[in-house]
Amino acid sequence: NACLKPLATCDGMIITTVEGVGTERKGCHPIQERIAGNFGMQCGFCTPGMVMNAYALLKQEGKPTAQQCMDSYDGNICRCTGYRNLVNVSESFAKDASAECKSLANEYRNFDADNEKIEQRPIPSRPISKVFASGDVTWYAPTTLSEVIALRTKLKRPPFVLG
Repeated sequence: NACLKPLATCDGMIITTVEGVGTERKGCHPIQERIAGNFGMQCGFCTPGMVMNAYALLKQEGKPTAQQCMDSYDGNICRCTGYRNLVNVSESFAKDASAECKSLANEYRNFDADNEKIEQRPIPSRPISKVFASGDVTWYAPTTLSEVIALRTKLKRPPFVLG
């Protein structure tokens, strides 16, 4: 969803791109190695999103279950029907991986997905309202209903972006 997320909504977030996961120069991540070695990239159009999908799953869950691996691909589109290989790569990190996926994992360097998991940061007690301006465009990020009502009164027909 990165291409659908307005930049102003990313303020204060930590963002990792596919290049931040791994590159040929700094070394590929085990996800990237397994996708490349298991025919997971056919046309290459969906590959960055699939890498990020698997990477986010490992960051969120550590060692996921095979079902979590399968479910995590719900929103990703591959037009070359490479899903099986991509899901197998993801499942090769799972704690309950099938024999086929365990065999796939054994073909590559040892990798403990539980070491990938990051601790969730506590949610701030109260979000902070923000205003971003550039040229003739101003982006408001209100955090309360009263701020939204005040902006609606102040601005003529403001567009709303939710999410």
